[in-house]
Amino acid sequence: MGIRLLSLLSILLVMACAPVEPGSARDTASTDPQTPISGTRPSAPAALQKTMAVTPADLFGEEIPVYVREALRSDTRVTFDVRLPEGYQPSRPAALLVFIPARPKAQLPGDWRKVLDDQYVIFVSARSSGNTVGNGKRISYALMARVLAEQHWALNEDRVFVSGFSGGGRVASLLTAQFPKAYEGAIFFSGVDFIEEAPELYGPLRHHRFVFLAGEFDFNREGTEHARAQYEAAGILHTKLIIVPKMEHELPPGEVLEDALGYLAWSR
Repeated sequence: MGIRLLSLLSILLVMACAPVEPGSARDTASTDPQTPISGTRPSAPAALQKTMAVTPADLFGEEIPVYVREALRSDTRVTFDVRLPEGYQPSRPAALLVFIPARPKAQLPGDWRKVLDDQYVIFVSARSSGNTVGNGKRISYALMARVLAEQHWALNEDRVFVSGFSGGGRVASLLTAQFPKAYEGAIFFSGVDFIEEAPELYGPLRHHRFVFLAGEFDFNREGTEHARAQYEAAGILHTKLIIVPKMEHELPPGEVLEDALGYLAWSR
């Protein structure tokens, strides 16, 4: 178990993290990069998509974090869509991008796949975690995703990031403020909040890296620009604002994702 995972569980008031028992995380897989895929890795590594279902008890045993325990029952089964980058090998730790969608299930733009492969990024997103779901559950799912990835794949602990679109971006910003040791940075796609009532929460995020992204004609553009200014005023040293020309309220093309991921990984 990695040092950063121990730090994460400690901040969540957890004393230990039980390993996943064989069969406790149900998954399906396929070698077709466009469809959900199996737990068996192909002999010639390729991009691999998996669907995994786990409960808080599967991940944490009896020591479920207080925050998660208050939001979810221990036997609540959460389904995650996982995409491993092409050529993933346990001997080469990968970056992690957890994504909180605005809709019930994440829909990746087609050209994101090449970027995730080129940047060697594992992508994880919980199903049924759209804007109609309460913030407590959505944050819990994202914390579970972090631990799920730690338990199953080799991660580059300096490149563990969270993201979200629209309302999902707002939830990602709440998560990073409340659990600063869970992720090293974030991409807020067309949605982000600053907790004005508790500016002291942002002190531990001083050296984290954040990308604030919106479209030129996005109705959340002004709010995104304002939140970026608030982060900087709170002493956050590393922020990047990306306004995508001619884009409305939508996910950006792959080249913009590449720029955002490059900024998060810079100097790491």
